[in-house]
Amino acid sequence: MNAFLGDEPTPVSTFTAVLHKEGDLYVAECPEVRTVSQGETVEAAVDNLKEATESYLEEFPPEKPGREHTKEAITKRRNPR
Repeated sequence: MNAFLGDEPTPVSTFTAVLHKEGDLYVAECPEVRTVSQGETVEAAVDNLKEATESYLEEFPPEKPGREHTKEAITKRRNPR
């Protein structure tokens, strides 16, 4: 047994992070879950988006069978200007 994961395997899904710059901040959006966050750096924006998406999925778990989500599953696509 893994002390962090328990007895069950952890399902993994990959999400997209779309980034753009607004003024001095980077805005990160996850179109699959429709979460949005921001940060002063690309890394901060993505970290904040991960936290926002994890919180959202804990509160509103997916209803479709076969579509599973977990933490640490957001990918990023860099396109800041």
